[in-house]
Amino acid sequence: MNIARVASQVPGLNEALLTLFESAWAPATRKAAIGRFIEKLLAHLGAEECLVYLARNGGRDLERAYGTENIANLDLFDHQENLALVSTALHRGEPVILNAIEREVRVPFSEEAFTIGSLLCLPLALRGEKIGAIEILNKLGGEFGSEDVAFIEGISQPLAVALESHRMFDGAEKLAITDDLTQLYNYRYLTQYLATEAKRCLRYKKKVSLLFIDVDGFKRINDTFGHLTGSEALAEIARMLRGTVRETDVVSRYGGDEFVIVLPETPLNGALIIAERIRKRVEDYEFHAQDQNVHLTVSLGVANLPKHTLTAEGLIKKADAAMYRAKGLSKNTIRVAV
Repeated sequence: MNIARVASQVPGLNEALLTLFESAWAPATRKAAIGRFIEKLLAHLGAEECLVYLARNGGRDLERAYGTENIANLDLFDHQENLALVSTALHRGEPVILNAIEREVRVPFSEEAFTIGSLLCLPLALRGEKIGAIEILNKLGGEFGSEDVAFIEGISQPLAVALESHRMFDGAEKLAITDDLTQLYNYRYLTQYLATEAKRCLRYKKKVSLLFIDVDGFKRINDTFGHLTGSEALAEIARMLRGTVRETDVVSRYGGDEFVIVLPETPLNGALIIAERIRKRVEDYEFHAQDQNVHLTVSLGVANLPKHTLTAEGLIKKADAAMYRAKGLSKNTIRVAV
C-alpha cells in the first residue's frame, strides 16, 4: 500500500509523521510527537489504546517504549502472557488479532479498572531487522480485521524509521544518566528527577514513595569470590529490581551496593507491598558464584512524601535511615521511616 495515500486518508497524519522525524533531535518533543501520532492513528482505527514496543538484545527482549497515558500504570502490559503475544508477532513477522477477549485489568493501588475487549499486534521492521511491534487495543463498536492490518502495514515503514532515529538519540543521551555496571539510572539523574517529582507532588497534592535498598553482607561476596563476581551479582540484582516494579517507577544505583527506587503516585501501603515483593524475590534467588550457588538478602527502608517529609532530600534521608534500622535489627527486612 502506498504510504502517501495511506497518510492522506487521515487528517493530520502526514503532519504527525513529519513531526516524528523532526522531533528526533529534540528530547523534550519526542514523547509529544509519538503521542500526537498515536492520537491520529487511534482516531482513524476507532480504537481506544496503543502501545509501541522496541526490541532489545537482537530481538530477544521487548521494552514498552510508548503508549497512551490512560494505561501508563497498568501492570498487564509487562505481564509475561502479553509480552509472549507481542514476541510472537515480532518473531513470526505476522500480525496477531484477538477479538472478544473481555479481560478486566485493575490499576495497582486503585479502584480503577480497564477492560480489554480486542487486540491487534503487528511487527515493525527496518532493513530486514525486527525493531519492535505496535499493539492496538479495543476496537470501538466492532472487531479488528484485514483493513486495520493493511492500514497499519502501510504506515509501519516510516514509523519504524522514526522510532529507530529516536532510539539512536536516546542511546546517546542515556549514557550521561546511566550507571555503566547496572544500566540503571545513576545518582545524578535520581537527584534531578526526585527534585522535580517532589515539587509536582506538593503542587498537585499527590504522593510519591521511595525505597532505599542495601545488599546485606555484600563485602563477603567480593572477598570470597572476587570483584568480578560481585559486579555480576549487582547487575543481576539490578535486572531483578527493574523487572519487579512498574515501567513508570525510577530505579537507580545510589552507589556501591545501594539502590533507590522512586514510586510515583504510590501511597505508603503500596510501597510496602512492592518492598516485600523485592525482599522475597532476592531472598529466593540463586546467584551463581564460580561453581557455587549463593543466596543474598536485602534490607529496605521506605519513606513517603508528604507523610514523612516535604523535600526530595528529606525523602532520601528518611528512607536511608529506615534502611539502616532494618540492617541493624535483623537484616533481610523492611522498616518504615519515622
